[in-house]
Amino acid sequence: MKKPWAVVLVVIAMACGKDDPAPSYAFKAQIAAGKIENVSWTFVEGKAEDNGDDLSIDLMLEQTEAPCDIFGLGEGDMVFFTIPDAVGLYELSISSNNSQTATLFDEDDFVNVIAVKGAIEILTITATEVTGRVDLQSDNENYINGNFTVTLCP
Repeated sequence: MKKPWAVVLVVIAMACGKDDPAPSYAFKAQIAAGKIENVSWTFVEGKAEDNGDDLSIDLMLEQTEAPCDIFGLGEGDMVFFTIPDAVGLYELSISSNNSQTATLFDEDDFVNVIAVKGAIEILTITATEVTGRVDLQSDNENYINGNFTVTLCP
């Protein structure tokens, strides 16, 4: 005959062992920076464009005179992604029903590196700017982590 208290102990042990896994991201308290194709990269300027339900955000290495112009992208490596037009946390993943990625673009070699680990968090959206933070990971040569504030283009 099985002892009822043994079954209770097994159930309790199983319930205690189901901790939520640690998140795959850890935002750093710094200006967004990291590496693209193993070359140091630091955020300088950027822009966000409202596409209805989504925001397209470009984080640039260099400052431009008019980031909202159609040709307002600076030269050099950049980071870009599209997220829902709402404050919130968006974990990176690639799946058939819920993909969220970010692209780290290497201008010299014209290479797009896709980050599928980490997260993007939008903290504020106003009439003129978007603030957020990123932890974008692809591999040891391609990652960006930190805070950004970009112009919200009209």
